[in-house]
Amino acid sequence: MVLPTGDYASAVDLAFGALARVEVPVGSFTVTGRGGAIFNLFEGDSSGSLTFLPFYAGVKVPLAQTGIYFAAEAGVTIAYASVDTDVGSGSETETKLGATIGAGLRLGSIDVRGGLFMPDAQDLVGLMGSAGFDFASF
Repeated sequence: MVLPTGDYASAVDLAFGALARVEVPVGSFTVTGRGGAIFNLFEGDSSGSLTFLPFYAGVKVPLAQTGIYFAAEAGVTIAYASVDTDVGSGSETETKLGATIGAGLRLGSIDVRGGLFMPDAQDLVGLMGSAGFDFASF
């Protein structure tokens, strides 16, 4: 779930979605990869849509053996926007540099994280909260 701030919040009330993740332990940290879809809910009575498809790679650094970690990821965000009006419809797709930075808590197979979500690292920022579960471990 994402709570938009700043310019992002001027058009979007809330965003939600699902991400798949892969994590590979490397020494004292973990290399991560995440990808998925985030759907944005527009303010008011809008007949448009905005979907983010983030594909990020990054690193998680644990704080001793507490389960607490710090994480940062960067990659591409594909943004797809469409709108329908009385005079016609239109759509556009853009690819931007995106990133996340935050902290989380890992308890066994459960992973809870909070931080900043920047689908367009130069402009848009939101507060992101996520919860995940390990369905498989290799």
